[in-house]
Amino acid sequence: QNAVMSGCAKEVADFIHMQRDGLFQDIRRAPPAVLEEIGRQPLHLALTQNCQLIARRLPYLVMSLQQAVLLIAVFFYLAWLSVIAFLIAALFSAIALSTHIRRMKRLGEERRAASAAERALFDGLRELLRGFKEAKMSRNLSAALGRELAGASARTRDSNAGIQRRWGIQFALIEVMFYLLVGLMV
Repeated sequence: QNAVMSGCAKEVADFIHMQRDGLFQDIRRAPPAVLEEIGRQPLHLALTQNCQLIARRLPYLVMSLQQAVLLIAVFFYLAWLSVIAFLIAALFSAIALSTHIRRMKRLGEERRAASAAERALFDGLRELLRGFKEAKMSRNLSAALGRELAGASARTRDSNAGIQRRWGIQFALIEVMFYLLVGLMV
């Protein structure tokens, strides 16, 4: 397990480096009109958040594939031991998997909303930094920007906290389903 995770971490780091380097080269070669059309924010997101997202998710994908192979082997062994136990486990697993997929779709929608809230927060921060002098000269503008950023930050906090809470519930649900399956097998 350690060797797989260590190897995966190195491969992910190499992959992200290649993607970033390729993006740097593409930006360097691109005509100014193309860069203006794309805008700075999508490029910045690609270099920061999207690469970090890949770095966090790829090891889980490798672990998931490893666990799937183990699960398939266990199911074959279970079928060899007892067809009835295999059918019970397969039915229960199908129910658990469909529940998990439905819940993950809802969680994906919440992640997209949280990502949009973070983009709004960073857009507001960028606007504040661009108009820093104007905000310093106008108390009303400064107060309005402060309220807008505080609201965007609160929405981001609430979205991220909700996602973490749902992840905890999802993890607990998976654990409960696993122990129920073990109980059914016994």
